[in-house]
Amino acid sequence: MNIQDTINELGLQEVELPKILGQRVSAVKDLQNKVELATKEVNENGTDENKEKLQEIEEYLNEYFTDAVEQLKSFAKKHTEKMKKEAEATQEAEATKEAEATKEATEKQTESVQAEPVKEKSNSGLGALLIGGVILVATLGAVNIMRNR
Repeated sequence: MNIQDTINELGLQEVELPKILGQRVSAVKDLQNKVELATKEVNENGTDENKEKLQEIEEYLNEYFTDAVEQLKSFAKKHTEKMKKEAEATQEAEATKEAEATKEATEKQTESVQAEPVKEKSNSGLGALLIGGVILVATLGAVNIMRNR
């Protein structure tokens, strides 16, 4: 019957306990020390008075220990639920970020796909205009040459 063993079993050794619960754990540890001292006194001097004190301290310790363990279990359950909720929220946030990144990438691809044909049209239009200009100059040159003959 050790409070630290209970804390370890519940996986709370690295968790900061609330102030009141921490005080209860400290009180249980103090009571356990008092029981050890009372047991030594009874072993050294086994009077009825010492035996009664030991029995009273042990009864109080058992009640207090049981209460502290129940509170630790309750806290561990709440802490576990809180950690699960935080993990789920983190996963949701990551999924949302991933979805947004995918959406943005898709939009950028769509924009670039839409923008590329426009560029090709303007390039082909510019090329057609340039070729048309060259043909016009050549035709006018040919007409001018024909007139001069």
